[in-house]
Amino acid sequence: MRHLLPTLSFPCLRSAAKDLGLDVAAFPESLTEALAQDEEFLKALHKTLFDVHVLEGALICPETGRRFSIVGGVVDMMMKDEEVV
Repeated sequence: MRHLLPTLSFPCLRSAAKDLGLDVAAFPESLTEALAQDEEFLKALHKTLFDVHVLEGALICPETGRRFSIVGGVVDMMMKDEEVV
């Protein structure tokens, strides 16, 4: 888990956890060195990243606002004809 830490956006992770009804107290606004060494935090992070499965809903790109639907746990990221240049 430690090697993944630099790649994560903790504000996004916290927002997603909140949207999913998870305990956001486990997720800080930003990472500290102490948290990177905290086994309980790393276990909670692992559980959230790898054991939470969204079956229905949507992913929304923070840059473009594009919505990607999730049906049966599968994200539809196919481009529409009008999006192809």
